[in-house]
Amino acid sequence: MNPFVARETARAYALGRPYFHPLVMALVKEKLALHAPVEVAVDVACGTGLSSLALLAVAKRVVATDLSQAMLAQAPEDARISYRLAPAEALPLGDRSADLITVSSAFHWFQRAAFLGEARRVLRPHGWLVIYENFFEGRRHPNPAFVRWLGGYYEAHPAPPRDRAPFTDEDAQKVGFNFLERATYENTWSFALDSFVTYLLSQSNAAAVIECGQTAAEALTLRLNEQLEPFFSGDETFSFAGFVWILRRP
Repeated sequence: MNPFVARETARAYALGRPYFHPLVMALVKEKLALHAPVEVAVDVACGTGLSSLALLAVAKRVVATDLSQAMLAQAPEDARISYRLAPAEALPLGDRSADLITVSSAFHWFQRAAFLGEARRVLRPHGWLVIYENFFEGRRHPNPAFVRWLGGYYEAHPAPPRDRAPFTDEDAQKVGFNFLERATYENTWSFALDSFVTYLLSQSNAAAVIECGQTAAEALTLRLNEQLEPFFSGDETFSFAGFVWILRRP
């Protein structure tokens, strides 16, 4: 089951997700020593297009793909971005047609071998594949009561299964890529109560229970607002951390 196909989840994703992607694009530009934008970049599993928009900082043209029409319907329009409905394992592009492929917070949902084979097919020789994640570190919040609440919430609403297995240099070489770089970064984001609830609704665990019919989006929104209200007297700042993997097609 794809937990991101519901219209409510796509709306929450567009409104509630932190726009951290420019930070990663600046890091990518530095690591790749890009003195000028590449001609064509592909943003795989682009969601609501936040990552696609940021990718324009390093690419003249972006082809953005996603498996959810509801997500793509929320994406911002830009003449330089072409959105296409397609799975990561069957990219709608020709052989050796792209200079750069990016994946933001989605690699763990893919069938790895099939996707990496497609990425190698689509990339030009010496093209780059950039995989990056951004993790919510709410459990490090200084308020112990909030940390206890968050732990109980995630225990009651577990995330759907995903592939969290390590990805090594040897794994990359088996599918025709060389690992160039592993980098980490940190960022923060401030939420008001309503925007934090929207952020939680955009996560896969909430999306799954809504999509399965275990609860309605409106009921979960109301419950989260009631439970979280004691922790918010105004905007609250939360920490995030992530990694960036840079691979290259020989």
